Amino acid sequence: MRKFRTVLAFGAAMFGVTAHGVLASTMHETIHLKPASMSSLAKAFGTAKVTYTKQDVAIHLTTDNLPKPSSIHASRYYAVWLKAGTKSWFVGDLKLNGNMAGVSKMLMLQKFQSVTVTAEASAHPMHAMGTLVLSGMSAHH
Repeated sequence: MRKFRTVLAFGAAMFGVTAHGVLASTMHETIHLKPASMSSLAKAFGTAKVTYTKQDVAIHLTTDNLPKPSSIHASRYYAVWLKAGTKSWFVGDLKLNGNMAGVSKMLMLQKFQSVTVTAEASAHPMHAMGTLVLSGMSAHH
């Protein structure tokens, strides 16, 4: 019986499984987003809490001191993107509450290089076409 428990524990360690069945290879990262070079965004900032699992990326982004999207050209929404090279993935539109905003989402993605926020004319855009507002680089790529 002792040998069986030893083999079972060794096998669980090899495959990254804990006693509760959760992957032990989960990684966390905090990404700080800074404003683009627009003077109206000088005090704006964002923080992305990212959790990496074997095949997914969960992101929880909060921002503060963003002006109304309408103050940036003809924009009506703020969109959040994950980028890797020339590829980009739409995370979601920021939900505004005064000058604070946030969005949370899990994507089937293993890695990315940066998180960006753009000011967009339409909700749920297919591509980032608007003005870059905030950006931050991932250290896990």
